[in-house]
Amino acid sequence: MRAEPVVRGRRPSSEATQRFHLEVYVAPEVREGRIAAAVAAGGTVVDESKAPWLTLVADPDGNTGVLCTDASVTEPA
Repeated sequence: MRAEPVVRGRRPSSEATQRFHLEVYVAPEVREGRIAAAVAAGGTVVDESKAPWLTLVADPDGNTGVLCTDASVTEPA
């Protein structure tokens, strides 16, 4: 039995699996711009139920990542 070849880092089958969990931490003042950039690059917002602290985004292939607002920036000094 031969394994299916990997093409462009993706499995050719319809059962491709995400192999990592990506979290990106940003300052509150750049959050909206980063989300807009992800959408402009072909991504989608999947879940904003915990916004502004966490926003789940996906790339065109359905791989997800979390955009996290750095809470330490918003805490009183």
